[in-house]
Amino acid sequence: MLTLGALALLATTMVNMLRISGSVGETMLRSKSGIAAVSIATSLIEESQRKLFDAACTDSAINTLNTLTSPSSLGASSSEQYPNINDFDDYNNLKIKYFLQLPDTLFVNCKVVYIDPNYPDRISSSKTWHKKLTINVSSPSMQDDTVKMEYIYSYWYFR
Repeated sequence: MLTLGALALLATTMVNMLRISGSVGETMLRSKSGIAAVSIATSLIEESQRKLFDAACTDSAINTLNTLTSPSSLGASSSEQYPNINDFDDYNNLKIKYFLQLPDTLFVNCKVVYIDPNYPDRISSSKTWHKKLTINVSSPSMQDDTVKMEYIYSYWYFR
């Protein structure tokens, strides 16, 4: 009887240990995906900072809003494809899949909009000297979590 009780206690302990190790594995996978998502979003922001503010800025400085890309035309032209893009708003509607060593895939979605300089959270329907890049990174292992990062790029011209 004592042996039977010891075996039942051992079986219960082993089941609990397996359940705990399974949830630890899930948590570790979610953490790794989250870290990778933050790294990818940060890298894209740093990469976008090295681009021109607008396609109109390629040859010389600009001093009028009329020459900037219209809000409805933000995004890469048909001849541009990531990573060979030349200006900040080419990140608009960019979608990238990253296949990692994790048993997971990260989905990146980018959006670029003009913003009101007095209210940076408001999208401007007209051209301004300020554009905001929003990057969302998600994955199945992160369940309902999404990493969201934003960066505002402003154009300044000094004479």
